[in-house]
Amino acid sequence: MAQSTSGWFARMASVTHLGLTAGSGSVQAYAANDLPHIVRSLADGRSRVRVCQAAGDALCRALDLAAVELALCHGGREGVVFTTTAGDDLEPPDSVFASPSGAIRLYVTFADDDQRVLLEPVLYATLELLELGGELEEDAPVPRPLPATGPEPRTLDGRVEKIYDQARSIAAGDIGVLIRGASGSGKEVLAQLIHQASPRAGEVFLALNCAALPRDLLEAELFGVERGVATGVEARAGLFERAHGGTLLLDEIGDMAPDTQAKILRVMQEREVSRLGGARPRPADARIVAATNRDLEALLEAGSFRGDLYHRLAGWEVTLPSLAERRADVPNLAAHFLDREMRRLGLRPCGISRSALRSLTACPWPGNVRQLERQMVRAALFLGDREPLADVDLHCGGRQEPPPERLEAYLDGVERRAIRQTLDRCGGDVERAAEQLRIGRSTLYRRLKQLGVAGA
Repeated sequence: MAQSTSGWFARMASVTHLGLTAGSGSVQAYAANDLPHIVRSLADGRSRVRVCQAAGDALCRALDLAAVELALCHGGREGVVFTTTAGDDLEPPDSVFASPSGAIRLYVTFADDDQRVLLEPVLYATLELLELGGELEEDAPVPRPLPATGPEPRTLDGRVEKIYDQARSIAAGDIGVLIRGASGSGKEVLAQLIHQASPRAGEVFLALNCAALPRDLLEAELFGVERGVATGVEARAGLFERAHGGTLLLDEIGDMAPDTQAKILRVMQEREVSRLGGARPRPADARIVAATNRDLEALLEAGSFRGDLYHRLAGWEVTLPSLAERRADVPNLAAHFLDREMRRLGLRPCGISRSALRSLTACPWPGNVRQLERQMVRAALFLGDREPLADVDLHCGGRQEPPPERLEAYLDGVERRAIRQTLDRCGGDVERAAEQLRIGRSTLYRRLKQLGVAGA
């Protein structure tokens, strides 16, 4: 059972004081700035994995350590939750420190023995903080949401970090933004960061995939409609009107028809919109962020994308790298997604084995971050409480794909195993299992029968 809150904070003060007196310069700055931030994160209910990731990032940045890795341990098994050593070898750094109970291990690589002597006290202080946070987590397994401060976990890729820093700078103004990048590379995450860092942060953020709708429906969704514009149609505000004062992301804008482009340009210029079938203009002062994976230069040359709209949008233009180009981020992103999904399923995560991390890092990830996230959502269904993700639980690049004629049977087998494990975890309660699988109860009953799962 966890300590009382007052006792916990008393120990926090003691640990932070130890860090402050451990050395000078970067060590004192870490103890004064980063350790209190870790305390606040723990008190606010962040999961152990998320706090470990924040602590690992702070250690490698503030203390100039060559390599940092944090792992959770349970039942003789170890799972990595933060690492700066992603690569083909993925071996842990050469020095290891353990929390008082051994539940958390911190691996680091020091520059020399002098750095080791200087940093050992603050490293142990950090581990004690993280372990005490785990005690609180036992009493508060569902974290309270925190205000968004940017994408998590923090990127280890210098190019992406520079993009995020620039995004925070341009967010203060109101210029148009054009984000390029492959599908799933994080364009909407960047758009949300711009919104959160802007004076419009207290207002709504809306997003629309312009390629997902035919032209007429797209215009109705963007501009809204007046009652009676067609039989049975009721008045409805469009996204421009609803996003007034906030931010509107127009994803896949390169797939939009030129006529619709002209109407969008007019809304951006006038800061007002008229619904389809209406004449009265309505306020539409929304910041527009556009995103695309298309070659806009080719579209401009072909005349299928308007040059005036392009220049209006591209006040700040940026291209996000694919996940394959930022492999250092794969392990920590995977641990972050796995942590979130396992906690949603009511399970306590224990990180990812090094063999699984090697497979994840080697995967080409053609679907980018979105594909990695879905992989972790699927993998969580096969894990038990405090069980690290193993290589056997993965289905990513490098593994032999089933022959096309057996694909349906292969997918049925994956689904059957996921259903069985979820039902076992829920004690046979179909309603709870359906909630965890994010499907309706009737759908689950139908699939139980179709797949021949025992107990259907």
